[in-house]
Amino acid sequence: MNGADHVTVCVPVHNGRDFVAETLTAIQRQTHPTLTVLISDDASEDGSAEICRAFTRDPRFRLVVQPERLGWIRNCNWLLANADSELLCIQPHDDLPQPEYIARLVACLAAEPDCALAFTDIQVFGLYDRVYRQDSICGSALERVLAVISRHYDGTAWRGLMRQRARDAVGLMRGNRNDDFAADIAWLARVAQVGSFRRIPEKLYRKRRRAGSVSLRWGHWDDTMRADAWCIHCCELLRDGLAMPLSHDEKWRLVRAVLAEFRLHAHGSGTASPATSRTPSARRA
Repeated sequence: MNGADHVTVCVPVHNGRDFVAETLTAIQRQTHPTLTVLISDDASEDGSAEICRAFTRDPRFRLVVQPERLGWIRNCNWLLANADSELLCIQPHDDLPQPEYIARLVACLAAEPDCALAFTDIQVFGLYDRVYRQDSICGSALERVLAVISRHYDGTAWRGLMRQRARDAVGLMRGNRNDDFAADIAWLARVAQVGSFRRIPEKLYRKRRRAGSVSLRWGHWDDTMRADAWCIHCCELLRDGLAMPLSHDEKWRLVRAVLAEFRLHAHGSGTASPATSRTPSARRA
């Protein structure tokens, strides 16, 4: 049985030959003493699995090669479902955590037993340089959900460390017909119902922005595709939020918040900056 501070680092991999060794080396150098690294290679065609397999000489590392392509949501879900430690995180195959990243997140959660998730600032590198910063999320369940809807659309907290009990409470991520657009953020909104999110205001994580990413593909959508993706996403936010025990006035607060986000982003006419907007060019590497 794993201890209370044991972490499972979930690494979804697909055709990551050029990056995955650097990422796994960064995870291997984490200063936190108790962790398991669970790698799921999503039927890669570029030799990524062989690169990952070399790391299984480290007994903390385990590799599973999926027999057929799952896609990023189902691959992440496979990892989340098979992580059996008290704490877990998702580590994309091309990002780079600093050596103290996990240790600092574990300490944060240990100090705040009611916190569901801890995260740090993110330094973006590659195609452009930018720092992603998001505030902590506290308050009532509704206030936390509203904060995810209105302020956390760059996915910063998605890469943080969460408690197993939060995963168990909300289940896995849900895909959608629009390239699984914003599925991670809808999931974070459900996690926010469970507990607070705590920010560590340090750049302890480096996110690689590169050509060929899913988010750049989203950026080429026309207005019809963008509006459809946002409609589905906002309907999911609304459905999950209205499942909470809310008063009449609280339900209307939620409806107004979701409608405001749809109006702002659905046709690419919002004024939010690229780092924080939910326009389909702003996100996933």
